[in-house]
Amino acid sequence: MCGRYTFFIKKEDLEFKIENLNTFDFREDYNISPEREILGIIKKKDKFYIQKFIWGLIPKKIGSKNVFYIINSRKESLLEKDMYIKSLKNYRCLILASGFYEWKNEGRSKIPYYFKLKNNKIMYFAGIYKLWNYNGNIIHTCSIITVNSNEKIKNIHDRMPAILDYKNAKLWLEDNNIDNLMNVLKPIDDLEYYEVNKSVGNISYNSIENIIPFKNDYKLFE
Repeated sequence: MCGRYTFFIKKEDLEFKIENLNTFDFREDYNISPEREILGIIKKKDKFYIQKFIWGLIPKKIGSKNVFYIINSRKESLLEKDMYIKSLKNYRCLILASGFYEWKNEGRSKIPYYFKLKNNKIMYFAGIYKLWNYNGNIIHTCSIITVNSNEKIKNIHDRMPAILDYKNAKLWLEDNNIDNLMNVLKPIDDLEYYEVNKSVGNISYNSIENIIPFKNDYKLFE
């Protein structure tokens, strides 16, 4: 599962040529939570665009009672559930991230850890999205695809985001072959992680301190 992540990407570090890049402000965010407005990349015709999304697919009509948000979509469910199939075929996106948090159960406590790429490069989360017409306004809602965790981090959590390198991120947006798309959704090993302060559990606490190792003599897992 991925329920919290960070974004402090610089525009010049993006590997995609984005047509509308200068129309967006890239603001640092160290505690992104579900139902927030987030940034991702979509492809229209032969060009790439930054798109604002609400994090969480809305499977029911907006405005109805008991609306819930699907923030994560399991790879294993993409071809099993009708609600996912159309998005997989026609509405794929990349969600831009710098890293993500996950919590480990230790007795009665939950210990937060921060995960990032070893080279601090951009994380491209594979995602799907849906369009909703709400009172004449088109709303984009998205979900992060998750896969089984790799051997190194499954002791923290059994799921992790499907993180793509640039080559596979580009394929995710451009290729329409379902087998090819499913093949790029797999756990990656190029991650490192360490324990961080429990303050990250408070969604209103949005500070760079969230990604600072909790202990001075912290252990870096990789």
